[in-house]
Amino acid sequence: MMENRGSAARAVAFEETAVEKKRRRLLQARGLPAGEKLLYLFSVVVCVALAALVISQYAEVTELNVEIQKVEEETKRIQEINRQLEAEKNMLSSGERIRRFAEMKGMVPAENVKPFPSSGDRKNLSEQADRDKQG
Repeated sequence: MMENRGSAARAVAFEETAVEKKRRRLLQARGLPAGEKLLYLFSVVVCVALAALVISQYAEVTELNVEIQKVEEETKRIQEINRQLEAEKNMLSSGERIRRFAEMKGMVPAENVKPFPSSGDRKNLSEQADRDKQG
């Protein structure tokens, strides 16, 4: 140990006694109490559980967004097909096209043909034919 000769500028070495050294080592070696360790463990478990919950929710939302995009694409594709089919229906149901198709199949305009009798007219015709046979 250094001697102090009255100068405040010199540092004085401090010697610990053996009892103080032993006490300090015991305090350092002790660590945390069991209750505090359990509290820290519980805190870590809760944090991990919350993180897992948040991540699973995020994954579920992402999965739903992908599914929504697929459904929207399918809807657009079906709408385009519907537009094409509607245009084709309008083209096929035009009166001019039907008239040309009928003429190609050998049909003639209605002005040149006698109309078929309706069901009521058929009764009258059958009654008239019966009267003609009897009379």
